Amino acid sequence: SDLPRAASALPKLAEAASLKILTSLRTLLESGVGVDEHLCDQLILPMALAAGRSRILIPKPTLHTETAIHITELLVPGTKFRRRQQGQLMLLEVDGIGHEAQVPGDSERGFKDCERLQEAGTSIHR
Repeated sequence: SDLPRAASALPKLAEAASLKILTSLRTLLESGVGVDEHLCDQLILPMALAAGRSRILIPKPTLHTETAIHITELLVPGTKFRRRQQGQLMLLEVDGIGHEAQVPGDSERGFKDCERLQEAGTSIHR
């Protein structure tokens, strides 16, 4: 049976996988980035919805990140991401809209959100 031979290869496979992961992590940490390419695209929408300016230092943006930026700029009125190359890294920043979650029964907050969207040039249909 090949089972004992396969089982004896597992420690070597685990060691090789660990080495690959650690090398990648070391490179990432030494580069100075704030997040890796897998987390970056997940932060785009929260950055746009937060109040104030959000900035993250990232490696080269992936297609997922560029897609998240594009979709966010379409869906969140007034959002415009800025990209600044800094050596091998990129500083990605956006001025968030300061969105606040609407509390059920709090219609005044909902009206303020609608007014802010209208000011940004988005038509609202009630």
